[in-house]
Amino acid sequence: MPKSDTTHAGRPASLLDGAKGGDDPRRLTGASAALRRVAVSPCGKFLAAGSSDGQIRIWEIETGQSRRVLTGHVAAIEALVFSDEGIRLASASRDATIRIWNYQTGRCTYVLQGHPFAIPAIALSPDGERIASGDSDGTIKIWQIQPPKVRIILKGCEGAIAGLSFGADGATLSSADNRGSFITWDLGSTRPIRTSEAHRGPVTAWSASPDRRRIATGGQDGKVRIWDALEGRCVQTIPLGRRPVLALTLTNEPSLVGAVDGRGRAQILPILQSTEEESLAVKVPPDRNDGGIGAVLFGSGASFAVAGPDRAVRIWQV
Repeated sequence: MPKSDTTHAGRPASLLDGAKGGDDPRRLTGASAALRRVAVSPCGKFLAAGSSDGQIRIWEIETGQSRRVLTGHVAAIEALVFSDEGIRLASASRDATIRIWNYQTGRCTYVLQGHPFAIPAIALSPDGERIASGDSDGTIKIWQIQPPKVRIILKGCEGAIAGLSFGADGATLSSADNRGSFITWDLGSTRPIRTSEAHRGPVTAWSASPDRRRIATGGQDGKVRIWDALEGRCVQTIPLGRRPVLALTLTNEPSLVGAVDGRGRAQILPILQSTEEESLAVKVPPDRNDGGIGAVLFGSGASFAVAGPDRAVRIWQV
């Protein structure tokens, strides 16, 4: 790792210490199967969660009411992302398709087909006009959404794509794979700008900050790493333990990372700050199958939502 990389152990507080609502967080229920991925709309009013049966449910966060159920995928949801302007929701599935939704009406506007394998990672460009997708054989495609058309194919990753994010200007793309590589791509030349070792072993979790300036990766090695997205450089390493990191989420201000590990421990940690800072920690139902847990911090880090195998979304006010 570069010399600027710092290690922050973060002394965890006792479980539920500092989290309002304690053992009884708010719960969003009604899902038809185990929940695997979660996302919150930019306006902060709606939460989307994708399940193992391919359904996507939209809840109104304030009331807790289920507003829409999006159907069309025929296999587990692998990725969910709202566009920056909050109009579109994109989903990717093990059925090897990507769907673009108007989540407010429930209508699927586009279906993107072209990957022969499951699609574990997608990212929308800042202008919402392109989508990047990565499949389980390591191929990355950059699509024009309207009308759907592949514009760029990136090859060079050694394993299944674990995470993708466009840079703030839309001219670069960051990726990680399950062989542990972190690559920053120049989309103009379609060549890597920088390649780094993200983790010793597979990258198992990924999140980009809303301003696209930072990226968090989590590994099977039990570590979280924070990256400068523009430079493709690791700036902090946070060891969480021996269990793999299953889900990550980042905020801008305050600078926080939320993480869920294989023991069902969900933590919120300040990043790039003093090692004396404590984390908040809560307990969630552990996933004992395939890492199907989603997490998201929203409301300037004031709310922490975790969706998991018991078909519920838990929301803590932190």
